[in-house]
Amino acid sequence: MPIHPLQSLPPSKNIWVGFSGGLDSTVLLHVLKNQATNNQHLRAIHVHHGLQSQADAWANHCQSLCQQWQIPFSIVHVNINNKDRNTEHKAREARFKAFREILAAGDTLALAHHQDDVAETLLLRLLRGSGTRALANMQMLGQRDQYHIWRPLLQTTRDELEHYAEQNNLPWIDDGSNSDTRFDRNFIRHEILPRLEQRFPNAKQGLAQSAELLAIDAEILKPQIEFHLLQCSIGKELRLSEFALLNRGMQAHVLRAWILGTNKATPTARAIAVFLEQIADHQNDDNICMAYADYRINIWLDKLYLRTTPIDVLAQANTEIYWDGLTPLNLPRGGTLAWQGDCALKTTIKYRVGGEKIQLAGREIHHAVKKLLSQSVPPWQRDSLPFVYNEQGQLLAVGKHFISETLQQHHLLNATDLHWHSEQD
Repeated sequence: MPIHPLQSLPPSKNIWVGFSGGLDSTVLLHVLKNQATNNQHLRAIHVHHGLQSQADAWANHCQSLCQQWQIPFSIVHVNINNKDRNTEHKAREARFKAFREILAAGDTLALAHHQDDVAETLLLRLLRGSGTRALANMQMLGQRDQYHIWRPLLQTTRDELEHYAEQNNLPWIDDGSNSDTRFDRNFIRHEILPRLEQRFPNAKQGLAQSAELLAIDAEILKPQIEFHLLQCSIGKELRLSEFALLNRGMQAHVLRAWILGTNKATPTARAIAVFLEQIADHQNDDNICMAYADYRINIWLDKLYLRTTPIDVLAQANTEIYWDGLTPLNLPRGGTLAWQGDCALKTTIKYRVGGEKIQLAGREIHHAVKKLLSQSVPPWQRDSLPFVYNEQGQLLAVGKHFISETLQQHHLLNATDLHWHSEQD
């Protein structure tokens, strides 16, 4: 029996089905196999996370079924680091990274999300205090990276999918972890939604309709958010003076849009609210930071910076490295020092402890390094700067930012130069 007709057409002829082997994606693949036209190219892609002991068996099941249905099949193996934290988020990001590497520009990725998924996601995000865009959650048509995302089953319930699978004798994988109510989504699926349906028979449909209306609201807001984001942007950063002119609600929207523009997940509404309060009260050179799983947002000199690979500073403050200068030196806090020329100096490399002074090239007096840094180097980079001293204990250089008169004269007399390559260059 046909499932109720797909609510939309695929946006392109090359269709990749995200195929886990579970009920939802099995039904979607079967429906598309039967409804695909001659000019459409249907393929299945399976992402092997290796998170469960049955992962190999699941991959073999998917491959066997695709062979039986004569559908080209691709499998991508991904590695999930630190599986004890944020596993669901990391697995999702790994899947989309795999899709990005396989799909060509303009291809369509068909995903089997259905009405129950929309209802579950809406409840989860309401409980987390999410805003309009997040509450809208899944859309039937979308774009990610260079390809289209198509979710043709959003108005179909899980019960309808299961009925279709049984009527067509479809084999599918039951992942036992989906019944573990220690996970929030499973708790909502097995404990909350069934009780809501007992009292409100159309609860899932109503929640899905609310998500659809929120999506409409999000589209109405989108041009305003994009306009203010453009006004605030300066390169990859946000100009704080422009950002501060917006009301707090629009600041939150612009901040989320800026983060999403880097393909990063956004923090909770509460985390954003706290950060915006810190920004409103900030002083120049504050080391304000909002930390998330794989990025940091810092404020410095009228700009907001999003850093995706922050350098972890070693705990010891008094690290000293003696360097003969003959070969390049890889530094423990990132970056490399090297001499160019034949007249290298023997030096000692330290990191900032406070109170350092340097006589800059062309100057007669010594300047406090702290003050120089506050004027030209972002706070999160300062603890990673190498302080280079000669054998007499004079500070010759601070990274590549400040060169002393002594080192400048050595450069001129010996046609040599000290280079520091930072990992943040």
